[in-house]
Order: sequence, then structure tokens, then C-alpha cells
Amino acid sequence: MNNNLCNFQKWFKEPLNSLYSNPDAGFIILMISLPLLERYLREKSNAYESYKLPDKYYSELINIFPDLNNLEMARKFWRVYRHGLLHQATLQVKKPSTILSVTVHNEAKEIEYGYSAQGDIICVSPIKVSKKIISLIESDFQTFEGMNSPNNPLDDIDSDTGRSGYHQKRNNQQL
Repeated sequence: MNNNLCNFQKWFKEPLNSLYSNPDAGFIILMISLPLLERYLREKSNAYESYKLPDKYYSELINIFPDLNNLEMARKFWRVYRHGLLHQATLQVKKPSTILSVTVHNEAKEIEYGYSAQGDIICVSPIKVSKKIISLIESDFQTFEGMNSPNNPLDDIDSDTGRSGYHQKRNNQQL
């Protein structure tokens, strides 16, 4: 097995599996899973390390989660869940907003989107979304490895120290 895949499973898949049994771990599960999805989507959409995410990025997100049926909804989902949770540890709803309700609930479908005259309603099942992300990455790990994103190399384990992380190599030796 590829070292990167082995590390991915040890560092992300296995810890997530242990969180799935905790009904209160939804935000934490998404806080781990959404950046993994972001890395994958950046490579898949050729966005790589660019600051602004292109439409193709959101189109790829819709391919994975079809209930986000248009670019506007995909962007809204990404802002609310990914940006909100990773920047402020809560769901982000900018005011004024057309969003009526954003929630997480393990009994939901992966992502449920609804619209009424009052506004958008989004509900996410953290466990179902996370499991789909992990499965997707494992099935296309080469994309996740991110060979086109040199500033974001996958972490490795220094064989001398046992420490995980980035280890600059000079003259074929790790420092």
C-alpha cells in the first residue's frame, strides 16, 4: 500500500470512524471531512492552490452531492458549512440572507436542500457526508495526493524521528 494512503487511513479515516458513534460529533466530523474534500476538489477541478475557486470546483462538488443542484446553491453550502466551521467553529449565515435554516442531523440524507418563500433550508448528515468523502478519496487517491499543489504536500513520517509532518529534503536527506 502507498505510504500516503496508509497515512490517510491512519490519520483521517480511522479517527473519523471512531467519531461516528458519537451523536454530538457532527461539527467535528465536518471540520475534518470538508478540508479533505476541498483538497480533492481543488485537484479534480484544476483549481490547485488558487485563492478564488472557479465554477468547475463547484460543478465537481455538485457531481458528488447532486442535491446541491446549481452553482449558487453549491457556493452557499460551501460558505455556510466549510467556511463557517473552519473559520468560526459554527455555521456561517451572512445577514441579510435568503437562508432560513442550516442544520446538521445524522438522520438526514447526505445533503438535503429545500426552498420556500421564506428562504433556503439546508440539512447535512455529517456521518453520511464524511463516509462518502472518505470513500471517494480512497477510490481516487491519486487525485487527492495533489501532485499539482507543491505548496501543500502530503505529510509524511520522518523515519529517523517518527514525527509526522513536512520534512524538507536536501541532497536526498531529510532535515
